[in-house]
Amino acid sequence: MATTALLTTERLESNLKPEEIMKVRSSLRALKQRPGSVVVRRHGKVLVVNRTNPQWKSRQG
Repeated sequence: MATTALLTTERLESNLKPEEIMKVRSSLRALKQRPGSVVVRRHGKVLVVNRTNPQWKSRQG
């Protein structure tokens, strides 16, 4: 079962584009001050999503 889960994760990661990968940061202060940034809470996690430049999305943790 572990190999099946591993293969599925590899398949999912290979389909992601570089701009769709979310960075994990300890502090989101600098990112939330950029123009177009929105602070969102989803499933107990704090996310910063930038609408003008999707490359700047990140999650706190």
